[in-house]
Amino acid sequence: MHRPHWQPAITFPSFRDEIESARPRMTRSTFEAAVKNYLKQQRFRHSLSPALLEDLFKKTSYCQRQIAALTRAKRFIEGAEWRRMQKIFRRLIDKELPRLLTRLEKHLDPEFPATDAFVQSIISRFQEVMDELRMGYRLARNEKAVISGYFRPELESQFMLELENYLKRRLPRPITIAQRRLVIAACAIAGNFFDADAASDDVIHRIDSRIVRARQSHRRDADKWKWVEQESLIEE
Repeated sequence: MHRPHWQPAITFPSFRDEIESARPRMTRSTFEAAVKNYLKQQRFRHSLSPALLEDLFKKTSYCQRQIAALTRAKRFIEGAEWRRMQKIFRRLIDKELPRLLTRLEKHLDPEFPATDAFVQSIISRFQEVMDELRMGYRLARNEKAVISGYFRPELESQFMLELENYLKRRLPRPITIAQRRLVIAACAIAGNFFDADAASDDVIHRIDSRIVRARQSHRRDADKWKWVEQESLIEE
């Protein structure tokens, strides 16, 4: 994986890396079969285009990988290794490197220009390392905040809200809200977010509740951060 130009050379496991490395849990053919079978059982009489099914598969598969990655990432940020890594960052930034720089600066002397230039070059390199460590520490803390934020609301709820907004744009107008929820239920069951044997009314009720919670959460975020564009996430 190529490192973005703004990212420091100091590396640590990231949530995005975990998502990209997560293995798909289903194929498109098994997803489509499960979706079509559920909709047939519910007497859904509209056909879904191959392009729409492809998009629904990608969104469902991505949510599956997010959930798997989130489990591993949460275990990491709550574990001993994360705390150890943070201690190393702080010790290097607050104590060891400043102490080393102070000692090096004592060797600066304009009466010895060659030595002075040599020491200054070493100081510059260590200052670059210090900047890298500070950036890495901030990114690590941001990563923990991002991972924690994925629990409010749950990923499954965010996924269902995303499908709701997406299907409202992509499905033909005669399709009702109830029928749209059936398509979301089919995707959720195909993705193993709900038990395939669960009663349809119970699944739809749980989907409705999750979508409401996800909208409320995004509205709170939009109120808190007025500058963040949230329109695509809080559609009615």
